[in-house]
Amino acid sequence: MMSDLQVALYMEELAMHGFGASFYFNKLTSSLASQEDKQSHIVWLYLSSFLAHTAMISKYLKPIRKTNKTAKDRATQLKAILNIHDKAELLTRNARDNLEHFDERIDNWINSEKGVLQIVFDNRQDYGYLSHEKNIKRVILRNELIFISENNDGSNEEVLLQPLFLEVQEISVAASNWLDSKWYRVR
Repeated sequence: MMSDLQVALYMEELAMHGFGASFYFNKLTSSLASQEDKQSHIVWLYLSSFLAHTAMISKYLKPIRKTNKTAKDRATQLKAILNIHDKAELLTRNARDNLEHFDERIDNWINSEKGVLQIVFDNRQDYGYLSHEKNIKRVILRNELIFISENNDGSNEEVLLQPLFLEVQEISVAASNWLDSKWYRVR
């Protein structure tokens, strides 16, 4: 069992990455609403930054190496303190793996005869028209706030951005509140 001081080290990181995720999610949604920006590279920068921060939070709460007792105990204690259920979208690792293994998908596309699709569509109907002809690098369905990309096996992965954002925001607020409630003991 970690002491409050030890837990505070993680809570500071969770709060910080939650703030970063919120910042970039808001930038992303603003750029998607802008006719000038919605097809620019800035959208993908904001999306990648948002997903990077969510991935960091995911790492603290569901470490890869389950054999590492410290990491396992840390995750268990943090999830209990923050009241995070095992069914949380953030813990599925879908967004995290998608971001962290992007290089492998680019490797796959190098030898593909199909083109690569990176675009923001307003709706799923427009996406359905073009998606079967291309490898899916990055697609956002703007009206639904869904990010679609390709897994390493060629299947498509859909990430619902709004629920992921809301989970990250809840975790960040809970971590900040925990720090505020323990501050006198943490210093």
